[in-house]
Amino acid sequence: MVDLVFVLNNVASPQKLVDSVKTAYGIVSEPRIRAFVVTKVSGMAAQTGLPEASKYAYKLGMPLIILPVLKDAVELLSPTKTILIVKESDNSMSLEELEPPAEGTLMVVVSGNDGEFSKSELALGEHYHIPGLTYLTPSASIALLHYIIKKKLEHQI
Repeated sequence: MVDLVFVLNNVASPQKLVDSVKTAYGIVSEPRIRAFVVTKVSGMAAQTGLPEASKYAYKLGMPLIILPVLKDAVELLSPTKTILIVKESDNSMSLEELEPPAEGTLMVVVSGNDGEFSKSELALGEHYHIPGLTYLTPSASIALLHYIIKKKLEHQI
């Protein structure tokens, strides 16, 4: 069975951070969420969001991993596959085309702000967009992505 690791990258809003952690750890169905990672945390998210999100994760007995940059998350957790959720472009595939690994770890990276990933971040994984949507909050993206990945895995069996 595949494990999921969600990464929230480049977040400054404490509300987006806390909502994303609560959404991810509120999902109790398979595939199992092994960890939630936060990278490039700044501003009020670092000051007030991280303590609240950490407290929530700790109460559930779940890990909340805080790292300086996305590259650290990929190197530390060594996922089988890493995907970055981007705005639709010529260089991105539709999430409908995703083939999640049957075993190992799938790392799913969502942006915590309205901007795009840097070139160095984009080099760390495959680029997918959610068809028909130009923007979703990180927490909404996490919920939708989990559902789509779950359905994809069910069809692999």
